[in-house]
Amino acid sequence: MKKGFYKKKDIALLFIRLTVGGILFLNHGLEKLINYKEMLEWFPDPFLIGNIPGFVFAFIADVIGSLLLVLGFKTKIASCLILANLLFALVFVHHFNILEIHGELIVCYLVSLGLLWISGNGKISLDQYFFKPTDSSVQ
Repeated sequence: MKKGFYKKKDIALLFIRLTVGGILFLNHGLEKLINYKEMLEWFPDPFLIGNIPGFVFAFIADVIGSLLLVLGFKTKIASCLILANLLFALVFVHHFNILEIHGELIVCYLVSLGLLWISGNGKISLDQYFFKPTDSSVQ
């Protein structure tokens, strides 16, 4: 393969990262950044430990995690954070009801993030730029 060309897999992973991370940030991350005071008043508290811990975790996942996905930096860690947040929402907020509004979207996010968690971020990413593997067999 010629230097400077990327495999289809790397382009597909970039597309998934940009789409999932970008949409997640625009729909949920910005909302938490802009309206955090209002959201703290009604944010779910299924474990009865207060709504602040849940909001902080969701904030980290939706704001920081989604931006890390877009950049391709620490994609596996970001995917795990977002996966945990979405599983929490699916179980405790939506009660496994994937037919209600946002339920099917959570499943689509979970599948996409699961793929990123398994495959990594691909070669078009900050991780590849800063932390290039020394062995060509390592991705």
